[in-house]
Amino acid sequence: MYNHIPYVYLWYNKKTGNFYIGSRAANNCYPDDGYICSSKYVKPMIKNNFSDWNRSLLYVGQQGEDKSICRKIERHFLEQWIRDPRCLNQCLPGKTNPISVKWSDQRREEHKVKASQRLKGRNKGKRLEEIHGSEKAAEIRKKARGKQPHNKGKPFPEHLRQNLIKKNSRPFSANGVIYSSQNAAAKAYGIKTCSMSERRQRNPDKYFWVDQGVQND
Repeated sequence: MYNHIPYVYLWYNKKTGNFYIGSRAANNCYPDDGYICSSKYVKPMIKNNFSDWNRSLLYVGQQGEDKSICRKIERHFLEQWIRDPRCLNQCLPGKTNPISVKWSDQRREEHKVKASQRLKGRNKGKRLEEIHGSEKAAEIRKKARGKQPHNKGKPFPEHLRQNLIKKNSRPFSANGVIYSSQNAAAKAYGIKTCSMSERRQRNPDKYFWVDQGVQND
């Protein structure tokens, strides 16, 4: 028979109102064993300002009680309180796949902003060394050299080839001058075809296909 007395505890900050709920069911544990908590985030907060915190017991089990009972009771309390902004718990308890409620509620918008900043080309024009450092950049390049392009060895799709032929054979007007194609106009301007496409999209009155088939892709 195990010599433990499992329990569920609550730490409450008297100044801020923040709280943390946890449980303990380790061998030889008991309600007054001096245990604080397992959270690497909350534990230093309590230890560094111990007088600001009160500890109370939400449940005390029987000696040798099945440890899973204590976990279920802890989860019961957290399901009611974890969405409270004062609750310092980050997820519901569970050995596998804990439900990260805090991530979805409190960090989703922050994550969206960070992802948006990355997509907006925050590092555009910078060398890999400037972004990741020399060692990481070398590692990235080494991995990239071993990868094959996803379309290597595959024939160019026929429908795309026909579309390119059609576009490149249509008379194109650039600032009132008619060229045999958009590609020819781009060469005359000394720019890439994609840059001429951007001009056509920004200024459809000055850059367009003469046949007026479609002025935008």
